[in-house]
Amino acid sequence: MAGARVGVNVVKTPDIITLRDGDTGRILTRADIIPGETLRLAANAAANYTELISDNSCYSWSVTGDIGVIDEEGIFTAAAGPAEGSIEVTAGEKTISLPVKVAYPAGEFEDVLKTDPFYEAISFVCEAGLFNGMSESEFMPFGEMTRSMFATVLWRLEGRPETEYKDVFEDVPEGKWYTDAVIWADSLEIVRGYGNGIFGINDRITREQAATILYRYAQSKDENTDAGDSAAELLDDFSSVSEYARPAVNWAFARGILPTEEETGLLAPDKAAYRHVVATAFMNYSLTEG
Repeated sequence: MAGARVGVNVVKTPDIITLRDGDTGRILTRADIIPGETLRLAANAAANYTELISDNSCYSWSVTGDIGVIDEEGIFTAAAGPAEGSIEVTAGEKTISLPVKVAYPAGEFEDVLKTDPFYEAISFVCEAGLFNGMSESEFMPFGEMTRSMFATVLWRLEGRPETEYKDVFEDVPEGKWYTDAVIWADSLEIVRGYGNGIFGINDRITREQAATILYRYAQSKDENTDAGDSAAELLDDFSSVSEYARPAVNWAFARGILPTEEETGLLAPDKAAYRHVVATAFMNYSLTEG
């Protein structure tokens, strides 16, 4: 008996190349991936409306941009830091390009570890749209919080209200990222200027100032700011809290908004309010609001 003959057509250049997530089977039109993570791709091709039999070794794989590396089996490993580019897949004279963005998700940064005590707070404020990182990869948790930053976070918490520009401060020109926030905060007397036409946009916020500004914001919302029997007065350095700030510090401590320093167990009222400290204060305030 003669053996059956099977015809095989070899297609060098397909009409269509499709990329899928090799684990989920989902068709990909772009890829967003966290730095250092791996994505297994699967390529399929078709010609004359017919799916072709192929595997990843039938294609040439390459990347553009500093997004990472891809091997001959379509396994892509993202770069260690944020980047944008594409994965190129070629069969014969047909090439397709998959846009790739390597980025940390909201609240995920190189300088904020999941083991850090402020990790939850930073994730919370970033996901809520209150804070941004200082770059795509860095939050700078120990960076000093400035007056313009603080006003901007409050403005975002308020829902980014529209504000008509007023030429109030020499150092607050129209059109800056902080302009609307500063004019809004000053109009409600939450964060005031220095009275000499200067707001002090880059001046640092201290811990007692952070408590005071949040206290004023809560009062503007008609919240109960009675501290009751706050234990803040029992702490060794309460006497170093400025007179004007004492009601606010009492309130912030009683509400758990501004905890003591982890290292010293003290209020440290005149110490810089680092970005992670303010992030924690805003998370605590948001979760206990009212």
